[in-house]
Amino acid sequence: MYRITPQLSEKIKHFATFPQTGVSLRQMVMFGQNPTQGTLFKASQFLSEELPIRLALRVKELEELPHNLSEMPSIVRVKNWYAQSFQDIVEFPSREMTPVLKEITKSMNKQADMQALPENSPNLAMPNGNVGRKGVSLSHRYHSAMDGAEWPAEMHTYNEKFTKMIEAVKRRHDPVVTTVAQGILEFKQAKMSHVVDTDVQAFLDRFYMSRIGIRMLIGQHMALNKGPSRKDYVGIICTKTNLADMAQEAIDNAKFICEDYYGLFRGPEVHLHCKKDLEFMYVPSHLSHMLFELLKNSLRAVVEQYGTECEDYPPIKLIVAQGKEDIAIKISDEGGGIPRSGVPLVWTYMYTTAPSQNLDPTFDKSDFKAPMAGFGYGLPISRLYARYFGGDLKLISMEGYGTDVYLHLNRISNKMDQAVFQALTDTLSSDTNIRLTAELRLKELQVNSEFPVSLIRLALARECNVSQRHSAAVLLKNYVDTQWSEKSAKFCGPEPPAETKRIVREMVLTGLSDLTNRIRSACAYVVSKIAHHDWPEQWTNLLDVLVHHLKNGSADEVHGSMRVLTEFVNKDITHAQLPLVAPVLFPELLRILISEQLYSHATRSRCASIFRNAVEMLYTIKEEHPETVKQYLTPIIGNWNEAFIIALHKRTADNPEVEVGEWGLKTEVLKCINLAIQGFPKLMAPYLLQVFVPVWQDILHLRPRYLSQHVNTSDNTGESFQDSDGETIGFESLLFTQFEFVQMACRRRKLTQSAFIGEDGKSGILPELVWNTLNYMQMTDDQAETWVFDPNQFIADEEDDSYSFNVRIAAEDLLTTLAENFEVETLNALNLSVKQEVSSSLNEKAAGNVNWWKAQESSLLAVGIFAGDLSETIKSGSQTSVDVGALFDHVILGNLSEHDFPFLQGRSFVFASQFASILPANLASQYVTAAVEAIMKSPSAVVKVSALKALNNFNQYLDKQYIAPHQRPILQGIAPMIEITTEETLSLILRTLVSTSKINEQVTAEFEATLGPLVLDSWVKYPADHLISMDIMDFFDTLAANQPIYPALNARAMPILVNMISAANPDKARVSSAIDLLKSLVQGGPSPLPPNYVTQFFHNLMSVLLTTDDRGILQSGQECLTIVVQKDVRQIAAWRDAASGKGGLELIIQFIAKLLDPSQTESAALYVGDLISKLIKKGADLVSPILPDLLNAVTLRLAEAKLPTFIQPLVMVFAQLCLNQYEVVINFLGGLNINGRNGLDIVMSAWLANHTDFTGVYNQKVSAVALTKVFMSADPRIAAVQVEGDLIVPHSSRIVTRSRSKNTPDQFTITTVPIKIIRLLSTDLTNKIEEEENQAADSDYEDDDGDDDLEDDDDDRSREQFSYLSDIMDSHGLDMEDDKEEEADPDILVDPIYQLNMKTYLVDFFRQCVQQNSPAFAQSVAELSDVERRTLSSLLA
Repeated sequence: MYRITPQLSEKIKHFATFPQTGVSLRQMVMFGQNPTQGTLFKASQFLSEELPIRLALRVKELEELPHNLSEMPSIVRVKNWYAQSFQDIVEFPSREMTPVLKEITKSMNKQADMQALPENSPNLAMPNGNVGRKGVSLSHRYHSAMDGAEWPAEMHTYNEKFTKMIEAVKRRHDPVVTTVAQGILEFKQAKMSHVVDTDVQAFLDRFYMSRIGIRMLIGQHMALNKGPSRKDYVGIICTKTNLADMAQEAIDNAKFICEDYYGLFRGPEVHLHCKKDLEFMYVPSHLSHMLFELLKNSLRAVVEQYGTECEDYPPIKLIVAQGKEDIAIKISDEGGGIPRSGVPLVWTYMYTTAPSQNLDPTFDKSDFKAPMAGFGYGLPISRLYARYFGGDLKLISMEGYGTDVYLHLNRISNKMDQAVFQALTDTLSSDTNIRLTAELRLKELQVNSEFPVSLIRLALARECNVSQRHSAAVLLKNYVDTQWSEKSAKFCGPEPPAETKRIVREMVLTGLSDLTNRIRSACAYVVSKIAHHDWPEQWTNLLDVLVHHLKNGSADEVHGSMRVLTEFVNKDITHAQLPLVAPVLFPELLRILISEQLYSHATRSRCASIFRNAVEMLYTIKEEHPETVKQYLTPIIGNWNEAFIIALHKRTADNPEVEVGEWGLKTEVLKCINLAIQGFPKLMAPYLLQVFVPVWQDILHLRPRYLSQHVNTSDNTGESFQDSDGETIGFESLLFTQFEFVQMACRRRKLTQSAFIGEDGKSGILPELVWNTLNYMQMTDDQAETWVFDPNQFIADEEDDSYSFNVRIAAEDLLTTLAENFEVETLNALNLSVKQEVSSSLNEKAAGNVNWWKAQESSLLAVGIFAGDLSETIKSGSQTSVDVGALFDHVILGNLSEHDFPFLQGRSFVFASQFASILPANLASQYVTAAVEAIMKSPSAVVKVSALKALNNFNQYLDKQYIAPHQRPILQGIAPMIEITTEETLSLILRTLVSTSKINEQVTAEFEATLGPLVLDSWVKYPADHLISMDIMDFFDTLAANQPIYPALNARAMPILVNMISAANPDKARVSSAIDLLKSLVQGGPSPLPPNYVTQFFHNLMSVLLTTDDRGILQSGQECLTIVVQKDVRQIAAWRDAASGKGGLELIIQFIAKLLDPSQTESAALYVGDLISKLIKKGADLVSPILPDLLNAVTLRLAEAKLPTFIQPLVMVFAQLCLNQYEVVINFLGGLNINGRNGLDIVMSAWLANHTDFTGVYNQKVSAVALTKVFMSADPRIAAVQVEGDLIVPHSSRIVTRSRSKNTPDQFTITTVPIKIIRLLSTDLTNKIEEEENQAADSDYEDDDGDDDLEDDDDDRSREQFSYLSDIMDSHGLDMEDDKEEEADPDILVDPIYQLNMKTYLVDFFRQCVQQNSPAFAQSVAELSDVERRTLSSLLA
């Protein structure tokens, strides 16, 4: 018996590292048309290099089969045959090559007129394309231009010997199919299973497809060497294969076998319908095999359906049709059909509906007298033959009647196919010129209507290499993007004809069953792209085909269809189409999900993913279409959840690949469950605890592995696996979804309280869950390594608003959620866990474990999360659940000296600062001192930045008396760090400098020589970073507001800023930023400004503002001028431009006119109203001559204004004037006419429509008080103005789309100004009273215990929204940024209106109206609704 020696085994492994080279049918025909001894010799050289690679790859795969299949005796026998053939071929050249032939070989390699095969291509039979080492090339060449030379006799001898040798190899491999079948039978008997696993099925497909390729190469070479070919033949390829003749021959052979097997005098007739002259290029032996096997199946079915005694069998029909892209053969029988449940199984090997035959390992499958049936190989092997040249084989059966089989044969290409093939091949060339020329050629070809058909033919042509096929599919995807439909956003035309589209649609679907994952995936993307344009109108059968694949297809077809459906459900199916999709799709997805023996984890994962997309769509429409949820989700959610729970309970421990596949499946399942809980909590409520059990078990199970593979090792040994889509799966993604689920369960206390804390509040899993969470919060070795190398990343990842997400952050979120819902229990559990972790870490430290510190660091991180609440509890004198004092006494102080463990030392600094508000005086000073010393002396950047964060907290929470002594050392230590830092660290340093500089202005002033250049240099260095620019601006504002430092800072900064503010400066962003700094500098100065202060910058500033259209510069300029006017309007008025002679106020008015011009955008003129108001207030006497023109321009712009943020400051111009001069304002506006509209109409309409949206406490008060003045004027012109009243709510049930909303804008009732004012002020009063009541109730407010957490609209998204709204309510509905600006404006702070109590003021106003009983008030109240009148009465009671 042949045995593989160790030396041969090593050589096989070596050859298996090379990729195989594809040889297309076209190349074989081109090569073989005029063969010579020279070309045949070179072809033998190619085969002597190529065949060993293919054989070695098969030996390697046979050795690595799953489930111990490699150990089956018959499989071992086949492996030995392949190894023996490998040895025969690799040893042949060295044995037979003579010196003359070696010299000829060298000269051939130098010839320039030879035709080369493509570059090394991925192995079609391997799942991941190229295998083994990259960059290895054998320079395979296959030549056809070698005639005209005389070849020595030695060459003829060599060719003959080589041909005999590979002929022997071919004979040796004749029984491979039946021997492998015997091996599978042995395997099934060993497993006691009747079904072949999907991974074994996939192996057999690859193995037999590779065998077809090997035998094709050998058979072609043998035929060419045996002398002149038969007419119309090139080797074994017939250029004019006559289909009628081939079909008739197959019919005769199949009938003979049938009649012989069953002992029939006359078997069923086969009626052939085929044109006699139908010819195409093909391999007759392949076609004969397929037709024979299919006819044999039909004959057997008919005979066994009607019995051997039947005298008149129903005939079998064989119909051949010629299409543009392929030839289709249909074989129809009335043999009773196949049960629907059995259709998917007919494509599996060793499955047969006939009695099983005993397999003889010595049986030669090519023997004519083959068994009638029983191997279960006929259909799967026939389908591989069809697919090898880009065709396919389909089966449709009607149980109780019969079966139709469709054989699609890809026609060998036309001229367009050849051109596309050549151009695509050239695009893969390493020669730049060839590649560029090919790309241009493809652009020329793509305007031809046949171009997309050629692309899909090439993509499906399995005889081409994968790189060419994949390139064709990708190019087709791009073609669909740009030329398929004029509705596409990327359309550039021309659009292909409808017939071309039909052909491509039909052909691309066959790519979903391709054996190569890359091609299958690429075709799926093409299908999705086309479906986006054509489904359902032009591609009515798409969904039927996809669902048919799911029901009856192979594992490859299921996977390909899944790829399409993922995109399909996510992007193209709407609620209107759901009734067409859900009933047929959801059951099949569920069937695949639960069929773990038939489908891979990746395919089953995609089922969960597709279902999740459908659930998300239902969630988005449930408010408008609740009936859709009840109809399509409610009836099936139970079955899906049961399947999900089964999947979650699976846990494989002895097979890493299977285990990782389970992780991927569980991840997708939990994503779906989490979304369903979020969107449909009532439907999911019964399943929460059932899901919780396996999730909790996995969290426990994965913790030791997470610690060993990520926390306590640096060799990255964690398992990961690429699924069928090339996506890497690890258990970290699973942990994310598990933690998210636990958080959702935690928020639904009424359902899950028993799991977390038990019925008695003490026996739940919470203590163990908190301890596990601390473990998952430990820093990984990868994080530690990254953060030591890059402290900026350390800061970014540790920030609360970090963009990073990892298990550590996910665990922090989980712990926070636990505390939000089970506060007392969580903190008690945290206290116990921290004690346990600290104790165990000290033991690990004593034992010499270098990672001992990680448990302590995560414990301090966890306690620090609750520092605010714990500090408040301690300050109130209550006992805290967490023993913070013990941590300070026994952990923190000692950790500050752990210089060898910088992360622990740094965490201890931050921890101490988080509790700064409760630190005793001696400890506070001690920690501050330690932090300053760390900044000054620590060699670790991690410790330095941690100390910086600590100082920030100390500045925020600690009494300044403890920080003040250290202000100088802090400034001395921090400032030099800027020179060696980058973005994230710089931001932290700047924030620390801001807080430190505010401690003592005099001390800060001592460092002007350092801090001034520092802030200006930073500003110059980081012009484009918005976040850092904000920090720089804050620091500059702090320094500019420091009176002792101001003169020196102004002298240093002003020349730099003035030089930057120039019309010649092309850097618009830098100019805008310089104006912002100038505004800060002016704002920090005295009022009035020093003499000639404005002269330093005013010319440059106005030159820029009057010539630019840059929005940022214009906005910054308005704000800056507003501050300058506020500080010293008189100095502006005194300034004169030397060149034009214009005064400063004249230029400002010119600038205002530019902004109020209707051609200017509203966003660019956003603050012009503030500038005008400030100008009127500070320089009333100076602007009084032009005030009417100014107000006229404001009114004109207000008439067309749209943005509320633009309208408010313009309205405030009039509101401010109304406070003291309302009669003058009313008279002015009453006499104003703007394009046919009265000025009062324009201003009051804009004012009253936007009053409720005004931001800023001061602006709201000014608006309300001014409206009372307007109302009390009782001016009949005011009463005559009509404005918008209430919104008219349409009663239509139609969905309001964007386009419909645009075409039908909101409509309002019409009312008068007095009535509108009363309504608005009544609403204001109601809001003020509610504000006071809410503030009073805040201290008594207790969170709801979750009674409503089962409501469908009470999901996590709405929780986030409510949280945000509550934040707004807590701030009394105000824009906090506007409040800050108001507080910085001294004019506002001294204005009595700012101090006004609006509740009291409005109550007095309404009571005054009642007492006066004015007709205007009585009429206004009469126009109010009953509800509004009752509300107003109750408010005044």
